[in-house]
Amino acid sequence: MSICFHPDLNCNGLPFQRIVNVGPVRGGEAFLMLGDRVSLLFDTGFGCGGDGLVENLERELDGRPLDFILLSHSHYDHAPGSAWATKRWPDCKVVAGEKTKSVFARPGALRTMRRLDRAASDKFNITAHEDLFDTLRVDLPLADRQTFQAGDESVTLLLLPGHTNCSVGFWFPSCGLLLTSESLGVYVDGSPFVISALLTGFEDGMNSIRRCLELPIHHMLIPHCGMIHGSHCRAFLENSLEMNLEIKKQLVAALEAGQDREALRARLKSILYHGPAAAIQPEEAFDENSGPIVDTIIREHMAAKE
Repeated sequence: MSICFHPDLNCNGLPFQRIVNVGPVRGGEAFLMLGDRVSLLFDTGFGCGGDGLVENLERELDGRPLDFILLSHSHYDHAPGSAWATKRWPDCKVVAGEKTKSVFARPGALRTMRRLDRAASDKFNITAHEDLFDTLRVDLPLADRQTFQAGDESVTLLLLPGHTNCSVGFWFPSCGLLLTSESLGVYVDGSPFVISALLTGFEDGMNSIRRCLELPIHHMLIPHCGMIHGSHCRAFLENSLEMNLEIKKQLVAALEAGQDREALRARLKSILYHGPAAAIQPEEAFDENSGPIVDTIIREHMAAKE
């Protein structure tokens, strides 16, 4: 079945009056979720978009505080904007997996984030902006299945590795809402496929998808994409499984035919990096990710043969 996205992020059946994308540039989406007693921001986009993020948040909050920031993982297009948001709302609590907190403490990780953020600012013609990367923080670092209270909602963190080791989702059992991670995949307008960039573990990513298929999901909020509902949630996850298996099949066939690592990276790029996907992601960032994806599949394929 085709997957039906709701660009208006309609909230029927959810404990939120509004869910709105406040990310200032495409590819740096950030979703503000407004309930009666709580405001949540899911992911925060690029650092170079931090000023625009704060401006959009101020408009949508209209005097309300920002209570929580929920980070799906530590990558440059999801987490850095949180530094600008917490500067504006210092009492806001940043919630993420324990490993995201450790990533923020590594100088090498911050250097990579800065470099890729500069590539994004060039791509989107964003002029000079303040550097707040050293202020990135996690106030509530949670382990798998730990919960926290957000207004009237009890929210459970789910560890969903595959895209990164720090990738997590947030499960709202009262309404069957899952805020997903990129381990489960993203959907690009104009593509028939759900695409997962499994950088740290192909089988980890597949197991993360299977884990979520066991949940009674009624709604999914997907990074970069938006909201889907009902049977479209299961269709999204099953499509992601199928696409991952197809990518692995093609790369393993090329490997068995004697093609080297660079040839496999070129094949992966021909599958994934074109059209709408290329319009969103800087090429430098895709090239940086393609190596770990190929290495993961090679490593796990060779280990299975031993």
